[in-house]
Amino acid sequence: MRRAIFLFLAALAVLVAVRPAASQKFIPKAIKFQGDPEYSNDELIAAAGIKKGVALSFDEMKALTQSLLDTGVFSTLAFKFDGQDLIFTLAPNRDLFPIKLENLPLTPGKDLDAKLHEQLPLYHGKVPANGGLAESVRAALENLLSGEGLQATVIAAPAANLATQKVDAVSYSITAPPVQTAVARVDGVSSPYQAKVQAILAGLTDASKFPFDTAHSADNLDRAVTQFYNDEGFAAAKVEIERAGNPAMASGVIQVPFSIQVQEGRAYKVGSIQLPYGAPVSQAEIDKTLSASSGSRPEGVRIRSIWLLISQRYK
Repeated sequence: MRRAIFLFLAALAVLVAVRPAASQKFIPKAIKFQGDPEYSNDELIAAAGIKKGVALSFDEMKALTQSLLDTGVFSTLAFKFDGQDLIFTLAPNRDLFPIKLENLPLTPGKDLDAKLHEQLPLYHGKVPANGGLAESVRAALENLLSGEGLQATVIAAPAANLATQKVDAVSYSITAPPVQTAVARVDGVSSPYQAKVQAILAGLTDASKFPFDTAHSADNLDRAVTQFYNDEGFAAAKVEIERAGNPAMASGVIQVPFSIQVQEGRAYKVGSIQLPYGAPVSQAEIDKTLSASSGSRPEGVRIRSIWLLISQRYK
């Protein structure tokens, strides 16, 4: 009995000796990561804040593990130190989502991703739905805006697909100050149409009705001006929308400037519209809608009304 107790105590002493004391420090000869090939060793070392050649205690190794886990990029993470190498074993988080800019005056794409990756080594275009890397990206976007002289408050929130009601992106938006579309220059509009084009643009740059939208503001300007020219009878009018310089703060509002270049081309006039036999719309209805006596609406508007009438009748 005494011998059994002695052997147990001896074995326990060996186990305690193998596990390093919390305060004892070691210099790992190598630091390795395994389990998630998405990230390189250098990216993970940088993300964890590990400095090669620096002695680490057991508690510091645990803290590094927790800092990586807190990013939300990994579902599980463990480490072991075998006396020489510090080895981390990772399991990736499968629920990472692309980022979506709602009203930030930044250009999404490779350049922005590269800037974010430079600050956040684990950013590869996707983030968890909440906290961790998603919060770090939010702070980094604020810093990028600040670097352009724009002091703005950015928030992050999961964005759900309207059809599936499932999260498919993490949305970033400025809550203050307001962000407004501005038109810095308009070229190519002939005298008879300048006042009308300016009126259209004034409506689209009203921040209370049409706040700046990162993905859609340029398209909205293009669509509105192109539609105006189509309605006025310009069948091949070309409209080009480009950013005109950097966004700037004015009267407490971030203004995002655009330039508009118009090539009007030639106006057209419809001679007649003919329908096939058996069509659900009569020729008399077509002629009445197309005639000048139907009102002061531009010819293009009257043609769209005819298309709508035909579509509704067939449906």
